[in-house]
Amino acid sequence: MLKYDFSLKTREGLCLNSIIIGGMDRGDAERKLRQVYRQCEVLRCDIKGDLQRPGYLSLAQKNLFAV
Repeated sequence: MLKYDFSLKTREGLCLNSIIIGGMDRGDAERKLRQVYRQCEVLRCDIKGDLQRPGYLSLAQKNLFAV
C-alpha cells in the first residue's frame, strides 16, 4: 500500500496541507479522501515514502541487514 500526501481546499474554502492517506493507487486514496472531505478540490498529491507491504523491505533496509 502506498501513502499519498494530499493538499486540498474544502467546500467551505479552507486549505488543508499534508493529509496522508493510504491506498493501493491514487484513485483508491482519493476515493477515501472524498469520503471524509466531500466536494473538496485536490490541489496537490504526492507519493509519500516507499511501498508499504507486509514483509516488504526497502533498499535502505536491505542494505542495513546485509552482511
